Amino acid sequence: MYATSSATATDAAFAADVAAAEKIPAHSPSGLFLHSRIMRHRDWYVADEARQKLRATRASYFDEHDILITPATPTAAVLDQASTPSPQRYITVDGQKRSFYDQTS
Repeated sequence: MYATSSATATDAAFAADVAAAEKIPAHSPSGLFLHSRIMRHRDWYVADEARQKLRATRASYFDEHDILITPATPTAAVLDQASTPSPQRYITVDGQKRSFYDQTS
């Protein structure tokens, strides 16, 4: 998802993401977004292959079951942050701000 979001970025914005990613470790919460946006096609393809295998595994679940009920996210709903740049969005966990994207992993 993050990798495809770079398709709509201007050349200048993408260059800024590349420069910012060089300063942040890929495993840090804010680094995950940037490194995913600038990933090489091969890396994306390898990740997509894993995603497709997982998708097939989940699909087989419905051979025996009609429904799967899960929460939408592992956190409570957050305030609207649509006007905030994605890397600056946050969630609050135990009274402390954390990266918005911490809820996706």
